[in-house]
Amino acid sequence: MPLIAELQRRAQAGLLAASMEAAPCRLYPPASAEQVAQTETLLGFALPPLLRDLYMQVANGGFGPGFGLIGLEDGASLYEGANDGDIAFIYRSFLRHRTRNEPWAEKLLPICHWGCTYYSYLDCALPQAPVMGFDENSHGHGPWDCAFSLHAHSFEEWMQRWVDGEDLWKSIGLYGEPIFGFEENETP
Repeated sequence: MPLIAELQRRAQAGLLAASMEAAPCRLYPPASAEQVAQTETLLGFALPPLLRDLYMQVANGGFGPGFGLIGLEDGASLYEGANDGDIAFIYRSFLRHRTRNEPWAEKLLPICHWGCTYYSYLDCALPQAPVMGFDENSHGHGPWDCAFSLHAHSFEEWMQRWVDGEDLWKSIGLYGEPIFGFEENETP
């Protein structure tokens, strides 16, 4: 069954959930075309087609890997009950506020939170929108590249793996040895 149709079926049956939650998630109404257009204007780029379709045909966030997809305005926010936790607000705040004196990469869109400092991002600069795992604390004093790992080659692959029942937390790759070869304790 195609991904969107399977998620719609689960939503209608009350079985749509977020991976890190024990119970079915709160179902937000699907986003309107106007909400999507407003978000894309705020972002300055188009959402990946599958993400746009999920927001408009399934729900405005709240379901999916981690604690669920972060929604658009009036959808699931980064923090339950917050009015300023939609993806456009978070992305724009990252661009405005340099983190540890490093600029945030353009078109690197926060998509879900796993708890603590673990997040997943879509690289919207590429057509397949690869999913990157990120842990802010794992880069030490090195470049931000040290805090990222490739979680899936495309957003579609990532979502399909989740729908198929894979525990994506186990494959996020944000623990253990550094993946980019950066060693904090290396001496020049």
